[in-house]
Amino acid sequence: MKKRTLIRALLSVGLLAYVVVAISLADTMRADARCSGMVIDIVDSASCRFVTRDGIDQELNGLCAKAPSMKLRDIDTDAIERKLDLIDDIEESVCTRLSDGTVLLRVIPMRPVARVFNPDGTSYYVNKAGKKMKASLRYRMDVPVIVNEGNPSFNAVSLLPLLNALHGDSLWNSLVTTVKVTRGGDVILVPSIRGHVINIGDTTMLDDKLDRMLTMYRKVLPVKGWTTYDTLSVKWRGQVVATRRNKQLADDGLAGEEIIDEEGDDEGTMMADSTAVKRTNKLS
Repeated sequence: MKKRTLIRALLSVGLLAYVVVAISLADTMRADARCSGMVIDIVDSASCRFVTRDGIDQELNGLCAKAPSMKLRDIDTDAIERKLDLIDDIEESVCTRLSDGTVLLRVIPMRPVARVFNPDGTSYYVNKAGKKMKASLRYRMDVPVIVNEGNPSFNAVSLLPLLNALHGDSLWNSLVTTVKVTRGGDVILVPSIRGHVINIGDTTMLDDKLDRMLTMYRKVLPVKGWTTYDTLSVKWRGQVVATRRNKQLADDGLAGEEIIDEEGDDEGTMMADSTAVKRTNKLS
């Protein structure tokens, strides 16, 4: 019984060694073989016309024409990927030697998630990983707009959770046209409903902040008037601070801002009369 087990073990080891050697020999033979051609496949090229096969081949110094006269081992697929991934128009590239001797190069063009405008008026596109692509008059992409109004620590990637939340909600996706970051760091939403902006402070507690804004849209603004306020702020927990468009003193002698309290999710307080709405000259 032990002898039979030993024989089986030796056969298994021998078979494994054979497979390893066979694979190694096959790889060596394939590497020594001549390349039968190079194929450049641009993923979704119809919608991303700024990346072309000719442009890629030019970046590779005409490798497509040279490849059939080269050995597969002399085509450094890793170097090709590293070179192309440095190009700002390209999000990712994968270069593979196929069993028929063909080298397949798949290129994924940059997929921007936002266009960022700098304080000096220049702009660039940014993808989900933070890679930047310079904006060009040759193409325009329909993506959310982010405006940096001079914040020194501005980081577009930090706003991606906000953009994803807005994009994932059909209502907010249609409402918000631009996101601004003030010099002091506040994040401002500019809705398509003209006349006011929404200050969310930062990107924490997004669901809660957006829910409070929807309550304003559904319960308060139709009563107060859509042009009553120029700024609606939900940066503080449990309330909406609304700044009046008309900064002149009101009939009661108090100016400017209303703090509309919202304990929990109680929408009733958003519709309360003046006894439940506290007015102040200065934010606390």
